[in-house]
Amino acid sequence: MSNSKSDAATKLKAALSKLSTSPNDYKPLTTAAKNFGQEAKAYFYLKAYVVAGKDFPANEADFNRKIPEDAFKELSLADSEIHQETKDALTKIGSACTLFYQHNLFQMIEIGNTTVSWCNATLRMLKRAEKFNLYNQLMVMVDPKNQKTSEAWKSAHSGAVYNLKKLSNEAESSRIEINKIRDALQQFYNDTKDVKPKVENLVIKYQKGPVTSTVTNNKPYLEYMSQGIVEKVTKIQELNKKANDKMDELTDKPKDFRTWLTLLSPVGGLQLLSDAKEILDAVKELKKQSAQQNKEKANEAALVQFVTTMLVQFEDILGKISNALKAIATLSDMFNNQGRTYKEIGKVLVEMATDANSDLVGDNLKDAIEDNLKATIGEIEKLHDMAAGFATAILKEPTMLSMLRLVFNVTSLIARDSVTGKGLVGALRLHICIKKIRLSLTPSLAHAYEAWNDESDTFAFTTLVFSDGSDYYYSNHSDRRFSNDDDKLSFADQAILIPRSYYQPSPLPHFHRALPILPAKTYVKKFVPPIIESPESLATTSVADSMSQEAEIYHNISQYSHPNICEYRGIYVVDGLMVGLCLRQYSKTLDQAVKDGDRVDVESIISGIKSGLDHLHKLGYVHGDINPRNIMLDLDEPTIPVIIDFDSCNRIGEKIIGKGGTFEWSKDNEFASVDNDYFGLEAIRKWLDKM
Repeated sequence: MSNSKSDAATKLKAALSKLSTSPNDYKPLTTAAKNFGQEAKAYFYLKAYVVAGKDFPANEADFNRKIPEDAFKELSLADSEIHQETKDALTKIGSACTLFYQHNLFQMIEIGNTTVSWCNATLRMLKRAEKFNLYNQLMVMVDPKNQKTSEAWKSAHSGAVYNLKKLSNEAESSRIEINKIRDALQQFYNDTKDVKPKVENLVIKYQKGPVTSTVTNNKPYLEYMSQGIVEKVTKIQELNKKANDKMDELTDKPKDFRTWLTLLSPVGGLQLLSDAKEILDAVKELKKQSAQQNKEKANEAALVQFVTTMLVQFEDILGKISNALKAIATLSDMFNNQGRTYKEIGKVLVEMATDANSDLVGDNLKDAIEDNLKATIGEIEKLHDMAAGFATAILKEPTMLSMLRLVFNVTSLIARDSVTGKGLVGALRLHICIKKIRLSLTPSLAHAYEAWNDESDTFAFTTLVFSDGSDYYYSNHSDRRFSNDDDKLSFADQAILIPRSYYQPSPLPHFHRALPILPAKTYVKKFVPPIIESPESLATTSVADSMSQEAEIYHNISQYSHPNICEYRGIYVVDGLMVGLCLRQYSKTLDQAVKDGDRVDVESIISGIKSGLDHLHKLGYVHGDINPRNIMLDLDEPTIPVIIDFDSCNRIGEKIIGKGGTFEWSKDNEFASVDNDYFGLEAIRKWLDKM
């Protein structure tokens, strides 16, 4: 007959040992922590490939627009399949990268953030919580002074079972989140693998050879095209010179009196006109040929650029994605191991409660708990630091350093290619890189925000938000005062990239899209990221959600237009994400009009605002932030006020979440109420009466 006391103790010790080590001495926590270094490296390679690939043509129409068929005119003489083969490969890369960029690339940050969150929660439940942590609870249960019937033992037992269940659930939840990211990356891997044979075929034809073709002189296509582009440049120069010479011939004046007499005669005049027409026709034809050569050169250069980018970026990309997948799989296994182990420990404790003879006293259990939990906590702390470092590294990717490394690599390629006659291809690569660097060298300050401590009402830090024209970056500083904007710009190179998923949502199908070419007097309201407390907050979609919420409101109220409600023109979409909301542009705010000393018809203004509010309320909405800066006037119709800015708007009676009204112009209501709008209206009346 087995000893219940011994069985319970043995089972618990065995289960505890699995927290940091699984069968075959495999250490999932340690391995998962180490793999974050590998994961970070793989991410940067992946990002470079995806960002480059998203600019590739994503479908046939896009391909024909970016690389017209003329680009293949000469190559097709050598290879009738090359046009279709290139189209198939580039569009497959383009469509896969565009999709992954829009929906999954920045999810990779979630790998780090999910792990950090799990580590924090687990460490708290294991030992950091002051009283109700698993370590203390188990120690109470193994203390000989505490019998199973005592309140202390029962309380510790129920607390431990609860904590273990929660620990198991936390691990399982994290595993599910990680697996979603793994599945998306696996799909991208599969899509990339599908195109690999096509790319390998093009690598041979365009770059490596051998190529058997009398048309290309048996040269790989890139080398042949580079030579052809150089020849076209030379031909364009020759054609332009001939055209200029012809024009000089036409404008050269006769040098002697006898020639003048000949030209002024009827026959001479006709001859002059005939010569002039012939020369002008020749010039026209030369210019036409030059333009055609220019067009062909540009199209071929575009083809060279796309193919070169493909060859550089595709190299071993499958291996790099595979490394990332392995690292994520290790993390998933670790969460799985942790979840099962906590469940197993919980099962031992539950069985003890129903077995009157079992307890955990003796058998060196205190040492086992101490050693195993201490080892587990140490490993989780390492994992936390690695995961946090991974997330920060991604967000703070040194763009300039990456660019300079790329230029160094390309410069090396140029040096190598110059020996083999491929210098122009390398030069094109370098030109692209330098162009990107030039853009990244000129960031602008988008906003500077001051963060305050709510409890002490004291200044906390300043968030500086920079933009390079396509992305936003942020940097937090303890300084409150900066001498000027140049002083603020000096911190741009330290700024951390803000993922677009944080402030740019995917458009909902029913949202009305603005016209590709925006009408005159259109203002695009962009949602610049505000105060950012920590890199972890960038894993949320808070600013993007605000844009979606306001777009939904505009969509609904625009179905019932009103002269005192701003005109909505749809969402502005770039690369599949909402960049901003398009609105009619008005001349100035009511606040600015008063400051400028414009004549303001108070009664017309108040009456117009009230009319707009009444209309809004009938639709079931409260504006929530009526103040002089949210009322626009147009120079053409200065007596018609227009209500703008619906980011504080809510349904009547809804709880106000997020941005509320402006202090002194709005009540501090908990729920959206029409009286708050009328409070703001009355405040505007009083303000105008004082002016």
